[in-house]
This record gives sequence, C-alpha cells and structure tokens, in this order.
Amino acid sequence: MKNSNILICGGDSRMLRVGELFAKKCKCFLWNCVPGDAGSAVRIEKPKDANDTNIVILPIPSFNKNGKLNAAHDTSAEALFELLPPKCKIFGGMISKFIYRLALEHGHTVFDYADREDFNLFNAIPTAEAAILLAMENSVKTVNGGKFCIAGYGRIGKALSSRLTALGGKVTVTARRYESLSEAECFGCNSLALSELHRSPPECDAFFNTVPCLIFDIEDTKKWNCPLFIELASAPGGFTCEARKYLEGKYISALSLPGKYFPKTAGEIIYKTINSLINTQGGQKF
Repeated sequence: MKNSNILICGGDSRMLRVGELFAKKCKCFLWNCVPGDAGSAVRIEKPKDANDTNIVILPIPSFNKNGKLNAAHDTSAEALFELLPPKCKIFGGMISKFIYRLALEHGHTVFDYADREDFNLFNAIPTAEAAILLAMENSVKTVNGGKFCIAGYGRIGKALSSRLTALGGKVTVTARRYESLSEAECFGCNSLALSELHRSPPECDAFFNTVPCLIFDIEDTKKWNCPLFIELASAPGGFTCEARKYLEGKYISALSLPGKYFPKTAGEIIYKTINSLINTQGGQKF
C-alpha cells in the first residue's frame, strides 16, 4: 500500500477525527461524511475524485440493516462499490457476509476492524464511561454508595465494574462461567451465578446488561427491585420484547455509546486499529 491515499466514506464525527489523523500522514479524502472539521482532509463530490486511492475506510457499523451506507446521504452497498476506484482495500466495521461477497464481486477486499481484539478492548473503555454517565443522568443518587448489577464479565463488563468500584459503587457481577465470577470477586465485586439471579435478584440502583443473548424474560423483570436497566449488548440484547415492554420507562437501549458521548476518543480508537491493520496488510507506515 505504499504511496496510497485514503478515502473515508460516510460516518459521524468519529470519522472526521479519523480523517484528521490520517491527513497528517498522507493524502486523505472525505465523501458523504457529516459536516464538521476534519483538519486537512479534503472533501470531494464523488469517490472517483480521490486520486490514486485504493484504501477506503467506512464507519461502524458500516451499513444499516437495509444495506445502506451509514452516511449523510443514502447510498447502497452495491452503488458504493461501483463508485469506488478499482481493487480497493476496504476497512469497515461490523461487516456482514453478504457485504463481503458483494465487495468481492466488485473486485474489492474487505477487512472488518470491529473484529479486532485491540479495537474491542479499547472501545470498552468509552463504552463503560458513557454507561456510567448515562446512569448518573437518570438517577437521583451518586455512584458512591450505590448498588449496581452487571450481567456478563467480558471486555465491557470488566471495564464497567472496575470504574464503578473505583467510584465507590458496590458491584455485583452475574455470569454463567464460574471462572468469570471468581475473577470478578478477585477485583472487589460480589458475584452471583446467573441461575441464582433468576431466582433471587439483588436490590440495585442500576442494572447493566452486556450479554447479547435473550436471557431475561418478563417473569425475571417482575422480581427485580431496580429503577433503571441499561442495555449495552448488541442485538438481540438481553431482554425479551415482553420484558422491555414491562420495563417501559425504566429500560434504556444504549448502543454505540462511544460515538454519541466521546466521538473524538472513539475516532482515535478506530484510527489506531485501522492504522495497525494497514501496516499488517501492506507493510506501509502511515
């Protein structure tokens, strides 16, 4: 990828930060992006105006459920791939198998930066901090002295529990794996097996779900003494449709928090991950 220029297509203010950072290293173009400052990155009218470009960066998620680019103006995935210069290397986030195949049919190669462990580890931090901020905005109590329950002890669960604990919150972690429960206890949390949570849920000020699996139904939610439920897991989330309806007014679907609350940091994480991917794929330092 030596001497390549970069084209950024679509996205929110996170991608403006990505463009600003890449523009410090090489020629960077923006197409169909939201208005805003992107440093010395150049806005263009159509993708083919990006001279000598074979690296394309897409937002996260890159496409919506209808196959349209997440951008200022509607563009289908097929239309986008036809507009791009030939044989591009495309770096996108949360790419479906259908999009992979479609890109290949148009001669492009796709890499999903959202599959990278480094991206997910870094992204868990702004997600956790935004989740705490969201809980504070919807509570009349401080985190200090509060009681919180977290379902799942993966990347986000760990980042969230450590920050709540550091702020003086009393955290209970619930998970299926006893190894996860043991680890949570080692870092100062209470632990509760998921099966026990279903039988006897603890009283808490906020419940955070990080498990992308429908594990909580309406019968579970009827047992809980909790004023706030924050959904952090991707689709389908952790609560059934009936449970969400029952929790109306208490349930908040909180997806894509890094982009909503901390777009600059989130953009820097995307930049760092893609820069590493580019170097790995082409040996070119940007």
